[in-house]
Order: sequence, then C-alpha cells, then structure tokens
Amino acid sequence: MGIVYIPDTKGYLDITFGPIWDYIPLTRNFVENFLLVNLIDKTSISKIAMSTAELLENAVRFSTNDGIRLKLTKREETNEVTVDVYNYAGKEETDKLLTLIDEMKKVDSLQFYLGQMKRSVTRTDGRSCLGIARINHEAKAEIIVNYLEDKKITHVQAKFKY
Repeated sequence: MGIVYIPDTKGYLDITFGPIWDYIPLTRNFVENFLLVNLIDKTSISKIAMSTAELLENAVRFSTNDGIRLKLTKREETNEVTVDVYNYAGKEETDKLLTLIDEMKKVDSLQFYLGQMKRSVTRTDGRSCLGIARINHEAKAEIIVNYLEDKKITHVQAKFKY
C-alpha cells in the first residue's frame, strides 16, 4: 500500500489487527503514548483513549471478519483529533447503531447516558450498550456512522476538540 500522507495533520496513526480482545488495552496504551508525543493535554488524552477502547470493543464484538482498522488523526489548525474505526459487520448491527445514534442526538447527553445505564441493568444478553453513550457524554465527541454496503464495512468516526 505504501506510505500515505494526510495533509494538515500534526500526526496520524493507522493500525489494522484481527478481532482479538487482548489487543484493545495494548492499543489504548499505544494511543495514549501517541497523543502524549503530540502534546495534547492529559484530560483530552484520557477521553480519546477511553473512546478508542470503547469503539474497538464494539468493533471486535460485532466483527464478522478479520481486519479491524483504527486510524487516528490530529489536526492542529482545528484543534481536533479524529478516531476512525472500520470493521466488517452486518448491516443489521450497523442499523441498530445508527438508530442508537439518532436516539442519542435527540436528548441531552447525560439524560441519554443515564437512560442507557438503567437499560443495561435489565439486559439479559450480557452487554451493557454504554460505550457510545459514554463517548458522547464523557468525551463530548461527535460520532458519525457509515455503512459501506459494497464491502460490508462499518465505519465509526469520533471527533474530539481539545
């Protein structure tokens, strides 16, 4: 594939790995160190690293194939970091995520987060479904979801101001 230059960035990180749970904490640490080198305040680093781990957990959980991709980009001009996570997933799961995002955008972030916490207590499938709500409320990230139908890939992007 070669080296890809992303203009207007202070730095970027691009990692692809198999859907293995053990890689998530390692990747979170790597992201924290990457952001430390790129001189972002520690509070922002913590929020971005937490959000990255949450997005990767979702990607691993719902992946239908090998090859989860994480792309992190820091743009100095806009004081913005974007975290892009791509994974192979079914359209049904992506549609559920899109519905959740739409629901989340209609209410206050704390109200949505608390509602998700209440729902998690009664779930019987072992999932909390708190990750997206947590990213939205605690990290104040803008979350965008796209489904690439031809490739059966879900793309989730979280944008952070620092």
